[in-house]
Amino acid sequence: MNRRQLDFLIRTHETQRDHAKAYLDKHYYELEAKDQETEWINRYLTHKRIVEELKQEKVDDE
Repeated sequence: MNRRQLDFLIRTHETQRDHAKAYLDKHYYELEAKDQETEWINRYLTHKRIVEELKQEKVDDE
């Protein structure tokens, strides 16, 4: 994977992670009432883990 691809993936997953976090912060009690908070927490944790793993990747073009 080259630098451009890796940077794109990192930005994409950071955006998704940040969106899930902001949504949880703003709508937690609504989500809890609909029994959907776990889904959003898992979404946040998944993208957080992906970002952490991508940041450890070595690029092919350097």
